[in-house]
Amino acid sequence: MAILIPDDNTAKDTLYKRQITPQPPFFNKDFSHKEPINSYFDPKKVKINSTVSSNKNPVQVLNELYLGASFVVIGQSGPDHLPTFKVSVTVGGRTFYGTGRSKKEANVSAATAALKFINQESKKEEVLEDEAAKGAVMMLNEWYPNTAYQYEETGGFVSARFRVTAIVGTEKFVGMGSTKQAAKTEAANLALTKLQFNLQAKKPTEYSGVVVETEEQKMADHVARLIQEKFESLMSKDLLHAKRKVLSGIVMTRNGNLSDAEVVAVTTGTKCISGGYISTKGSSLNDMHAEVLSRRCLISYFYDQLDLVAKFQEQKSIFTKRTNGKGFKLRKGVEFHLYISTAPCGDASVFSLNEYGDKMDKHPNRSCRGLLRTKIENGEGSIPVDGTRQTWDGILQGNRLLTMTCSDKICRWNVLGLQGALLTHFIEPVYLKSVILGSLFHEEHLQRALYGRIDHTIKKVVLPYCINRPNLARLTVCESRQASNSTNFSVVWCRGNTQAEIIDASIGKPELGVSKFCKQELSRRFVRLLGKISSVTTVENMKANLYCDVKEAASEYKATKEVLLDAFVASGLGTWVSKPMEQDRFVIK
Repeated sequence: MAILIPDDNTAKDTLYKRQITPQPPFFNKDFSHKEPINSYFDPKKVKINSTVSSNKNPVQVLNELYLGASFVVIGQSGPDHLPTFKVSVTVGGRTFYGTGRSKKEANVSAATAALKFINQESKKEEVLEDEAAKGAVMMLNEWYPNTAYQYEETGGFVSARFRVTAIVGTEKFVGMGSTKQAAKTEAANLALTKLQFNLQAKKPTEYSGVVVETEEQKMADHVARLIQEKFESLMSKDLLHAKRKVLSGIVMTRNGNLSDAEVVAVTTGTKCISGGYISTKGSSLNDMHAEVLSRRCLISYFYDQLDLVAKFQEQKSIFTKRTNGKGFKLRKGVEFHLYISTAPCGDASVFSLNEYGDKMDKHPNRSCRGLLRTKIENGEGSIPVDGTRQTWDGILQGNRLLTMTCSDKICRWNVLGLQGALLTHFIEPVYLKSVILGSLFHEEHLQRALYGRIDHTIKKVVLPYCINRPNLARLTVCESRQASNSTNFSVVWCRGNTQAEIIDASIGKPELGVSKFCKQELSRRFVRLLGKISSVTTVENMKANLYCDVKEAASEYKATKEVLLDAFVASGLGTWVSKPMEQDRFVIK
């Protein structure tokens, strides 16, 4: 069904009242010529029944369909008695513009432009998906007519209520879903993929009766399944917080063995803290995107393992002493795999519009490729950095809090490691072995975003640091879209915890107290290790007690960070936007 866009006369009679928040200077610039749709933008989710009341104006309709819509006044022209206002509205990373004699009229004009675009994209998306995914069950039955199906109701998690097994010859392919049809379709898709069915030619390759699967693909599917099952187990009695748009997690393996793989972190989330709640004591989480929270869980797990060393149980720890006796390093064979249910926001996803696009980037040299981007506060999507330096008083006065995208952060982890500055006082850098996506996998865009964009401009990195190039993989069967509005909470679970934390994304804290994964709590764990285990930097002899000073004292980490940030600038990708320095000037104890 198409969206019913109210006419201008109706809109003017029922203008929507909305407070306009002052914005930083960036919004006076027009980047619309290089802003494609963000990967989080799902035109299909905004389809509504054609019976939408025609007495609603476009602003009301847009806000009903997309709660993250943000209207901003970006200009005013003309004489005072007859002004013309220009307004922008951002929907899923795409910006639309409108003008009018009043702010309200300009809002209506911008909303109308957005709704027209959403209508067009919704139709395009339907054509793409219908063409690519048409009749998976029908095709399987046509080319493998002896296929049998087994149905089972699990009685478990909502999204996996039904299990259907497609049996082709001696092979079995299992699909899970909230309905029998969804589970059957997933099983059919899995069978067609693993039987090397040619989806473009709509015919199979010669079936030998044996499914060929690489070790890398087995690993990717296994890691994702472990994380999905753990999340379902955690949320089995909490259906309210089981709702999610992005799921992430980290799995640890030893020597590549799947049999003893361990889930270290499971997280959900797509939001960042509101600027008014940023903490000067390190008590709030700033970024509640799932993959960022997974990394914070991993840091907590590293502290658990160092605590074992402090208790003279090093043989049980994943860390062992360095050869020079100063500090520790990861045991040989221990590897970490990051799973994200969709492409990380920013450069990896902003050009990956769907599963069925071209495998090759037709415009790899466009200036918008590889740009550093910041997340949109209280919304979704991302915008290119503009050299803004964030200040504490500016944020308190209403400027948007800028947070670097997940693509940019993962790229940073691939140079500086996952452990952060504080832990480098005790351990060598730890890097990801693989990054696995559940959907929107475009290898060229992902490779560029996670390490390729700095490959040719980064100066020599001194050991033990390196430019990490993790294995990039996708699931055999892409994760189905989570076509719902983003939740304003995040679920955070780390190995060793019996329950998951539920974080209010607007304030960066759980309902009571603070998160055990915030800077304040992790820095306390750091202090408890001082003097109990050997360090790389003799940090135990420092007299500094401010969080920012202890970070600065990690000299090798700091130097490598400067090399990385210079590489972004040298590549013409922009300048990294840091949080105001005041937030790290708290005493750790």
